[in-house]
Amino acid sequence: MIDLDEILPDQESKDNFRSLCELYNKNEPIIIFYGAGLSKNPGVPTWEELLIDLCNDVNLEYDSLNGEYWDKASIIEKRYNSRNIDFYNAIRANLRPKNSNISGVLQCLIKKEKINAFITTNFDNTLSRLILVEGLNLNQQYHPDFNPSRLVGREIIYLHGNAFHETTDIVFTKEQYHQAYSSNYKNLKDIMENAYWYNSIVFLGFSFDDKYFCRLYSEVQKERYRYTGNMKKKAPIDYAFFETPYLDNEVDQVGLFEKQDRFKTTFGIQPISFSLYRGGFVNLEDLMHILIGIIPTKTISDKGDEL
Repeated sequence: MIDLDEILPDQESKDNFRSLCELYNKNEPIIIFYGAGLSKNPGVPTWEELLIDLCNDVNLEYDSLNGEYWDKASIIEKRYNSRNIDFYNAIRANLRPKNSNISGVLQCLIKKEKINAFITTNFDNTLSRLILVEGLNLNQQYHPDFNPSRLVGREIIYLHGNAFHETTDIVFTKEQYHQAYSSNYKNLKDIMENAYWYNSIVFLGFSFDDKYFCRLYSEVQKERYRYTGNMKKKAPIDYAFFETPYLDNEVDQVGLFEKQDRFKTTFGIQPISFSLYRGGFVNLEDLMHILIGIIPTKTISDKGDEL
């Protein structure tokens, strides 16, 4: 039995986690939105690590590049093109898992039919490989060919494409971001509106550093305020798991409050802070096991009851 006091550092995180568990137990529709943090276990690089690897392949100094990561990606692409090297083959080569480990977080969730869909801005192949290993049948949709109306069954939505799909139409450089969130903006918004209004979205391993997606999500989230009465009350609640900030081996209370406040005031998301200090992503995996009922836990309220 796991004591969540060792994983969840504050009462608000415990209360929000309990609320999410209650939603799951009531069979309320849930979508998992996962980011690069959940691809670390099999050795897939973070986006910064990917950019550094790509720079090294063409003798380009990463530290000399300015701007956001999509700005840097555009500069790197030009370097590859000037040398007549296929940029997207290089991306695929660097995104291949470096070991055979499987993401325990995704592995436990992918099998559960209570999880309606998975959405990601990643374009690695971690989840696609996992459904093959598990022998599962999930429909997969790739940017830009979305069908939002199909978000009624078991789906994997690659919001920014997948580098291992038949096409190389991924959202990586500044130009590709601009195209995806401008000319094709309605397509992405339709997906997120469909997901938002009919499901609780649970963000895992996603940093909310992508200003393009954050702007889109904020617009979709604010749409709920056009509704009143029962419609407003019925709008599903979204949750975000994030790493607890630490200073000198102690919880950084100021940093924790600032992160919680950003999720609540900027995005209308209920924050759940979990400790990476000792348990790493094992702690997040344990939380997912508790959520789906594999592992019992001690109280996450002040009442002394158990999940």
